[in-house]
Amino acid sequence: MIPPLARHRARIIVLLASTLASATLFAADVYRWVDEHGVTHFGDTPPAAGARRITLPSRRPTGDDQRQERTQRLLDEFAAARAEKKAAAEEQAKAREARLAACDEARQRHYEYEHSRYLYEWDEQGNKRVLGDDEHAKARAEARADIEKWCD
Repeated sequence: MIPPLARHRARIIVLLASTLASATLFAADVYRWVDEHGVTHFGDTPPAAGARRITLPSRRPTGDDQRQERTQRLLDEFAAARAEKKAAAEEQAKAREARLAACDEARQRHYEYEHSRYLYEWDEQGNKRVLGDDEHAKARAEARADIEKWCD
């Protein structure tokens, strides 16, 4: 049989340990006082005068906390990498669309140059000037070069 005094001390130790453990989790102030029967008590609010505030050691990160922080850091890095990859894919899609538009324009211009009897340009006075055969051939060659440049 356990003597009553030892049982009482064991209860105080368990109470103290649980109070200290919960206090570190919630970072609350802990007070210690002795009642009129000589029993030592611990709590987060002092009952009356004579209670003494106890400073508890700060809570150290546990393995679970460190693992959780590391996991969150990795998740953040993965999210940033996904965002960068998505931005790069959007940029490539825009470039592809611009290239396709330039290709369509080059093909249309080439078709018009190949199937027209004559080409013209506007001079500074706003008059239409018809291109000669050499200029027409040069314009067709430039249109073919644009197709090679923009179309795969």
